[in-house]
Parts: sequence; structure tokens; C-alpha cells
Amino acid sequence: MSRRIEILTSDIERAVRDVLSRGLHDPRVGGLITVTSVKLLPDLSRVFIDVSVLPEEKQELAFHGIASAAAFIRREVGKVVRTRSLPEFIFRLDTKLKKEAAIIRELERVKEDRRARGLPEIEPPDPMIDPEASASGLNPDSPPTAFDPRDPNDPRSRNNPRGKYKKQDRDEEPEVQP
Repeated sequence: MSRRIEILTSDIERAVRDVLSRGLHDPRVGGLITVTSVKLLPDLSRVFIDVSVLPEEKQELAFHGIASAAAFIRREVGKVVRTRSLPEFIFRLDTKLKKEAAIIRELERVKEDRRARGLPEIEPPDPMIDPEASASGLNPDSPPTAFDPRDPNDPRSRNNPRGKYKKQDRDEEPEVQP
């Protein structure tokens, strides 16, 4: 992402948050409205603004109010953000936070269930100690698991002095060295 797009995205995000925090004169828009992410297309034609609305009962109504006020929000943002032309604002309802909260509640329920049965608690693995965590790339001391084309010891590498395949008879299929 270019520096210009990053700056414009952060400016738009800040300005949209300011406009929404001042409030809209639409009775449908109420509750806690949070801008969760802003994504600007590389051609600067559209910006996708993800919003989360709490409480859940007001979610659909508040989102429709925000979507219908998109032109007003764009005009107010245009007063703050200095650019030749602002992209089109497209609001999307973000439900990731609600899904994450539901998953956390379910994990807490399982944890309580395990306690009630007398089973030991499951601790998350420490990536610095657990050898399986090192395979995921979390341990900096573990060998790299991804293909590195510059690694001379990797048989898939172009820099491998041993060549890619073992020398064999022409009748057999070539076997890749491990």
C-alpha cells in the first residue's frame, strides 16, 4: 500500500469517527457506533467503512440510518480532509466483534464445565518452549519452515550446489532430495 493511500485512509477514518461521535440528526441512529476498519481502494474511487453498532437491538435500524447519511458524512469529512476528490463512502455492518464475543463466551462456558467435572484446565502452549509451536513459526530459534529460494541447503533452491535432483538412470522417475 502506498504512503499516500495510508495517509488518506487514516485521515478519512479519523474524520468519520469525529462526525459519528458528534452524532447525526437521524432518530434511527443510536447506540454505541464504532468504526472498526476503513479500506480504501488503490484507485481512490471507493472507501469501505466497517461499523459496529451496540446494542444488537438497534443494529439494523442504526446501520440503515448511517448508510442513508453517507452523503452527509462524506461532505462533512470533505471539510476536514484536504484532497481533490473524496472517494465514494460505502458503509458495511461489522459483526466480527459480536462473533468474537460469542466465541469467548463459549470458551468460558467450556472452561466452567471442565471445572465442574473436576478436569484440569488446559493452558495455552508457550511458543518459546513447545516444539509444536516452533513449527508454526512463533519461535525465533526454530528453523524456517517456509521455502527460502536463497537458502543453499534447501534442495528446492536455485543456489543449491548439489542440484535439484539425484542423478539416476534415465528410465526412472527423478526423485526429489529431502
